[in-house]
Amino acid sequence: MESAPLAVPIIAHWKNTARADLAAAYDAPVALNERASLDAAVERAREALPGHQLQFVAFPGSDYSTDNPYAVFFHGDTPLTTPPATPGGTVSGHSG
Repeated sequence: MESAPLAVPIIAHWKNTARADLAAAYDAPVALNERASLDAAVERAREALPGHQLQFVAFPGSDYSTDNPYAVFFHGDTPLTTPPATPGGTVSGHSG
């Protein structure tokens, strides 16, 4: 899937600001046996953006997350809220 031209600078800005802030909030990766479940992460993010549709989940350590939290992205159902993906939030890698 190829990104739209406008998405490139938007994603770059997000990685350099919000994602960098998330990474700074953690001093060490969360152990695999201490991570929250994927279902819990998605449900918590859904509560933050009711009425939006799940688009994708970025797993810890991927390009769209950090080493710790899941990043859960949504889109709406109107032309204004469909693109680009809206972060529903990140959910701490810690369980509980």
